[in-house]
Amino acid sequence: MSAQDNAALARRVYEAFNFRDYAAALALAGDDVELLIVPFNRRYHGKEGLEAFMRGVVAGFDDMGMHLTNQVADAHHVVNEFIARGTHTGALLLPEGPIAATGRVVEYPAIDVWRVRRGKLTGLYSYFDAATLRRQLEMQWKT
Repeated sequence: MSAQDNAALARRVYEAFNFRDYAAALALAGDDVELLIVPFNRRYHGKEGLEAFMRGVVAGFDDMGMHLTNQVADAHHVVNEFIARGTHTGALLLPEGPIAATGRVVEYPAIDVWRVRRGKLTGLYSYFDAATLRRQLEMQWKT
């Protein structure tokens, strides 16, 4: 696949997520897709894992949207820079435990690094500004 094809694939996945069309997003992923959510060191495996991740985000932020601001792609990778924006309406599952809904609107920068093979998403490393997210939820760092 070309760099343009891979960039378009990423845009379609984010669009499907933003419209909560999980089936469409999953159709664009390989069966053995691997995700790593770097700030929380949380891993997800396969399409079931990808769906669990997407549904987990929406469980905490029912109006969460990913708004692409920049992309760089080649024949096997896409780097997606975006702003994540949503209202904290449900439990947010952090490594140290859940945070109950605050009703606060959050907005934070993020970067996803994708691996693409044969026109499918096969790997995703997600980096986002967890400190900004926590500040916006008025969380205190645990020591």
